[in-house]
Amino acid sequence: MDMNGKKKKFFFLGPKNNWEDLLDYEISNEIKDKFNNEMRELGYL
Repeated sequence: MDMNGKKKKFFFLGPKNNWEDLLDYEISNEIKDKFNNEMRELGYL
């Protein structure tokens, strides 16, 4: 958490470097399929 008590994303690359835009579409979908529950829990989806 940050100093304001808000959750911080572990893999935050900044607004211009969205991880979904950096990965190939097929790889991005595979990651989302395999780790859907975890990603939702952590606020990535």
